[in-house]
Amino acid sequence: MKYFVISLKRTPQRLEQFMTQNQCQEKVEVFEAIDGREVTWASLEKFGIVRDPLQYYSSGALGSAASQHVLWQRANLLNETITIFEDDAILHQDFFEKTERIIRSTTADWDFIQWGWNFNGPLEFQLPGNLSFCHSTFSQNSLRSKTDIFRQQDANPDLYRLHTSFGFMAYTISPAGARRLLKGCFPLVEKPVHIPSARRDILAVALDIAAIECHRQKESKSHVCFPPLAISKNELENSTIYRSGPIFTDRS
Repeated sequence: MKYFVISLKRTPQRLEQFMTQNQCQEKVEVFEAIDGREVTWASLEKFGIVRDPLQYYSSGALGSAASQHVLWQRANLLNETITIFEDDAILHQDFFEKTERIIRSTTADWDFIQWGWNFNGPLEFQLPGNLSFCHSTFSQNSLRSKTDIFRQQDANPDLYRLHTSFGFMAYTISPAGARRLLKGCFPLVEKPVHIPSARRDILAVALDIAAIECHRQKESKSHVCFPPLAISKNELENSTIYRSGPIFTDRS
């Protein structure tokens, strides 16, 4: 399996921190992110990333979506499973060993596995056997102060059918998963996505939100690893994707 970290050329300090903190220089290949400040609308339209005008997508969100679009196309065309990181991801010290073991040993039929999610939003998933729908909430402030504990703690995670999550800091996608998400997420559309645990709709203004409806489809084989093997401090003031927090709307 190949591993890629998406990183902007103009933010080398983020890449350096990712590689040093996670000690993965020899394991992970750098994918130079498409810079949303420099890409043209015509080029995004040409490759099927956008079609209609987008009011709330930031340039960073567009660049991130375009970068992952390229990698998903690669997974599909080369018929290879790949793992993708954002450059603010903090990995468990045994991330590579544990994720590879989970993939080898799981009986789950999967095409997308999310190894971590943003702690400022809910996580919604199904218990094995579809026994019950679950939602979990977390303390992002607590997480930010305990990253060293996270990296070193003993973890025995399992996979659960994914329903809703926020953040794409670390995930593995198969060729079939790439095809499904390419078809379901692109061209990007700013439409409301319902979040049951919040009892609200949220406007899709980034690719991870656009993917939520794909995860929920009956034929979906998206899973989430719980507890996580990757986290992010998710500091919006330093984000290269979000201008602000997610946009909620009242549901009619």
